[in-house]
Amino acid sequence: MNLADHWGFTGTRNNLTGEQHAWLQEVLPGDVVVHHGACVGADSAMHVYAMDKGNDVVVHPPTNPRLRMAYDPRALWLPAKDYLDRDRDIVDAVQLLLATPDGPERWQSGTWYTVRYAVSVAVPVFICYPDGTVEEWRPSPPRRSTSPTSPTQTKPSRSTKAEVGADDR
Repeated sequence: MNLADHWGFTGTRNNLTGEQHAWLQEVLPGDVVVHHGACVGADSAMHVYAMDKGNDVVVHPPTNPRLRMAYDPRALWLPAKDYLDRDRDIVDAVQLLLATPDGPERWQSGTWYTVRYAVSVAVPVFICYPDGTVEEWRPSPPRRSTSPTSPTQTKPSRSTKAEVGADDR
């Protein structure tokens, strides 16, 4: 199979918009293992979509049960971890990350933390914003330094209207 076998998901604890729901249902294939963070909101919606399509699901729950989705025995539940630890675990287990944030990038957001971490470890990310705009973030190749003493920097490259898996087929 040319598509990534393990796909990760991160999203808002708030309700997804209709556009985000439609996007997830459209882009999620039925032949991947889906990893998510087990929170109410976007994670529980992705869980339902993944199960409905016959995907295996790996759940990375947070230690704080207050915002945890209901237990589903059909999925593989890993031991609970602190939010940022489990966010990194999700990214470290996958070849592609889907994200549905509740708005533009900001620092005090677990969803955006997970997106930034994915880019930093070279995992491609497809982001669907509340209005349905889809953006792809991929790590940029390191820039060559014009001075041997200045460090190279890597910033994510961004493109819009990305098709999930288009380069992987």
